[in-house]
Amino acid sequence: MSLRRYLPSNGLAYGLLILAALFWGANLVAVRFAVGNVSPMALGCLRWVVVLLILAPFAARRCIGAAPALRAHWRPIVWIGGFGLTVPNLLIFVAAQSTTALNMAIFLGATPAFVFLGALLWHRTPSSPLQVVGMLATLLGVAVAAVRGDVARIADFGIHPGDLYVLLSGITGAAYQLYLRNTPPLPPLVLFYAMAAVAFIVSLPAAAVEALLGFGIWPTGIGWAVVTYVGLFPTLLSSFCMMRGIQLIGPSRGSLFVNLTPVFASLFAVLLLNEVVEPFHVVAVMLVLGGIVLSELKARSGAAG
Repeated sequence: MSLRRYLPSNGLAYGLLILAALFWGANLVAVRFAVGNVSPMALGCLRWVVVLLILAPFAARRCIGAAPALRAHWRPIVWIGGFGLTVPNLLIFVAAQSTTALNMAIFLGATPAFVFLGALLWHRTPSSPLQVVGMLATLLGVAVAAVRGDVARIADFGIHPGDLYVLLSGITGAAYQLYLRNTPPLPPLVLFYAMAAVAFIVSLPAAAVEALLGFGIWPTGIGWAVVTYVGLFPTLLSSFCMMRGIQLIGPSRGSLFVNLTPVFASLFAVLLLNEVVEPFHVVAVMLVLGGIVLSELKARSGAAG
């Protein structure tokens, strides 16, 4: 069933992108619950088992029927499934072992800035001074979070390693979002199921190495709850929402909605994890959200013109 037929407007695109950010915000809290209850690589592998099992009754037969088309477009499917759907998330799962949900949310807010730069350099997307200011505001917010509001930490190289993993996740996630323009012309369900299968296969060696090195943790009861949530909402539903939203309004505008993740993640972190909101968190979130406001105002004024 074609999503384009039922989700044609920009208004619905905004709704889908907001949902994606909501699921991701809750995801950053869920992976904190994973610490000690399921190891990062095991979580990264098992979430795809959840996705493949849920979609199997609807997608497996269609994938078999579309086998010639899948073979013809195997390169982008392998790239998006093996890299875009796997690496950014595994980095988040690793980062969750040593940093807070609030910090992960703020650092992921840098993703739109990386998308903006990539779109400018790769797709030659036109930009405006207002969009540049928005990007710089986002990066400044991330810098504030990185040093915990203490400039002296820069000289001491006192940036938390977990934060660096999140920043690297944002960079690889930006590359994935930019590449979504090149998705093969296949039915969305068939395409996503094929990419999910690739992601599962790629994540297996990482889980195996983790287990062989003695770091693997088979899910506990809480671990299975985290695996189920991560597989169903951030992995499955959020991916569909993000992919369709970006297809409707483009990567430069669509990726900006990732900046809503700190809002949702902060709310969930305070309510569920009892994390303390520091003054630098407030400053960082305000700067990061300023990027989406400035850039989206310019995009909408340009569209009206």
